[in-house]
Formats: sequence, C-alpha cells, structure tokens
Amino acid sequence: MKKRIEQDKPFSSRLPAVLCLLAALLLAGGAARAQAVKNFRNAEIRKFERDGGKVDYLGTAYGLDGWVMFDKNKQFRSVVYSTPEGAMLRGSLFDPEGKSVTKMQLEAYHAREKGSQAALPNADNPDSGLPKSEYFYAALEKANWTRVGKADAPYLYMIVNVNCDHCQELWKSLAPDEEKGNLQLRILPFGKSEANLNGGAALLSVDDPGKAWEAYMKGDKDALGVKKIETGALEKMKANNAFMAKWKPRGSPFVIYRRLADGKLTVIVGKPENPLLVMSELMKPNE
Repeated sequence: MKKRIEQDKPFSSRLPAVLCLLAALLLAGGAARAQAVKNFRNAEIRKFERDGGKVDYLGTAYGLDGWVMFDKNKQFRSVVYSTPEGAMLRGSLFDPEGKSVTKMQLEAYHAREKGSQAALPNADNPDSGLPKSEYFYAALEKANWTRVGKADAPYLYMIVNVNCDHCQELWKSLAPDEEKGNLQLRILPFGKSEANLNGGAALLSVDDPGKAWEAYMKGDKDALGVKKIETGALEKMKANNAFMAKWKPRGSPFVIYRRLADGKLTVIVGKPENPLLVMSELMKPNE
C-alpha cells in the first residue's frame, strides 16, 4: 500500500493506520503540529480567529509552540507562544546563547509561503524549532543526488535502488512529465549489494542519468556498468548509505517534495497512486 504524508495536515483525514510504518522523523513534523493544535486552547487566540484573524503554526522550540498571527486584512499582528497546557505569552523567543529563535522561525515561514522548494533557512540548526522533517529535507538537499530534467522545473527527490522494481516503475510513471519539461527529478541512489552499489555509482557518474537508467532497465547492463563509474562515485554511494542509516527513511522508492502553493512537505513511500495529483502540487501558483 502506498503511503503519503502532508506535513502539518491532520493524519486522520488523509492516511490509513499503516502510516506507522514510516520513519518516526518524518512523522514528527505532522505529529508535533497535531499535538500543538490539540493543546492550543487559549481563549484570546480563539476569539482572534472568530473575529476573522489567521493563526499559523511556526514550530516548537524549548517546549513552546510558536504561532504567527495575521488580522482579517492579512496584516501581521504578532508572534505568540503557547505552553502544553494552553497558556500563552506574546513576544520573541531567544535561545540560551541569545539568538532569536523567533527570527529563525519567521524566516523559515516566509520562505515556505513564497513557494520556494529549497530547504528552509536555518533548517540545519537544531535550535530553530522547525519540524524534524525539515532537518531531513535540508540534509537531503546536500546529499549525493543526480538531476534529471530541466534545471528550472519544479522538482522532487527520489531515493532509490537502481535494481528495485518499484523504483523503476516510479521512474517510468514520472518520465513523461520530465521529458515534457514539467518536472525535475533529483535521484539519490543507495544500496550495499554489488549491483546497487555499482549501478548507483554509475548513475552518479554518467552525463545523462535518466537515459542511462532507462537503457539499464531495458537490459543494457553496460549502461550502468562498472566502466561508467568515475573516481569518487563509490565514495558518494557510501556516503548515501550512511545518510540512509542515519535518517532511516523506510521503503523504496521514497519520494519527498515541497508543494509550491503552500510550502508543505509531502512524502510518498512507493509509487504514487495518482501521478497527476503530484504534478498538480508541483505547479507554480500562477500556472
């Protein structure tokens, strides 16, 4: 069964119980959000929302859930923090070193709202108060992946074994949109078996990884053979294996992308049941 997460969305409305099979780190962002909403019962905020205001979740840091408030005219009003009991305080939060956690959270919030697919500002800072899924996404951005498709097209990350049947099926389902220039795939290969290790290293070495992998799937094993492996590619594969051991995203293939409309991270384990939905979420807001 395919499993899908939308960060900061209630799980019960979108996902079956089998989502517990996903790695805990990628559940943590949505779980933190759900718990924060459950605990956030401050009467002042509820009145603010009844009067037409908007309250968005910023993240959790030092035991406090951060929220940004906009009035009914969409003008910024303030940042507030809530305790697990629902009490509220207004103002900025600073870490023990005197750095503004609130500033980091707001920078990340604005980047997300603008539709950028890049890792959020300060996502590699453990004191930023961002969900753990953002830390994973930031680490993935710096990992050893190879690009297929136009450099300026909306993108998603695919974590694959080159010999995995489901990974190959995923590639085939997304290739038409890549060929049309509508999609960029950032493919991170991993695997410890000789076939996956060498095949992944070759994929990281060739000039046209999409064409090479497709030829490999059709039976041309030389397309991702050992002769294609460039110096340093095996070391990159070993680093990818270490990345997988550290973060433990479960399932193969594993897809993660940031929606352009609202900046939410979405995870899919397995082949998407509806590639058209994926593409709709990767369309630019003005399209």
